Amino acid sequence: MSFGHFDPSVISFAINQQMLSRLMIFGVRPDWTDPVFRFIGDGFRWLEGNYHFNAIGQTVENQPDKDYGEWVSEFYKSVARTGQPRYDHVTAAIQVAPGKPKFFTSHYERLLLPWKTSSDEVLVSMLSRKLADRGAGASTESDVGYPLERIAAKSS
Repeated sequence: MSFGHFDPSVISFAINQQMLSRLMIFGVRPDWTDPVFRFIGDGFRWLEGNYHFNAIGQTVENQPDKDYGEWVSEFYKSVARTGQPRYDHVTAAIQVAPGKPKFFTSHYERLLLPWKTSSDEVLVSMLSRKLADRGAGASTESDVGYPLERIAAKSS
């Protein structure tokens, strides 16, 4: 498509394939500091209010659920550092807002792709697809203070 170099065809492809709403793009600098949000599609329901607009330029770790932010940030840095794509099945319980006991539980698969740019920043695109909830009557929100199954990822 663009031979590993990020250009407008990446976004055009996502739009044409109706994947833009489930796309996130992260920027990672060569010093491998925390990735920053460059784009967040509107299909990420766990984000409250205008977070998908306000978070652009903010670090991935600086999101409502700091534990989740730190955990997921390591995957983006690894993909940027190695230049290798990554595919995962993920079960995550994400805290909706700091200090609130409500969690959004999500089961999804994600594909992480590294992209070279004209600058020294590496972009990592994340395309996710929600998977069916496990078990009959499974809830997507929980009032539990800290779920047993916090965060798990199985890589392929």
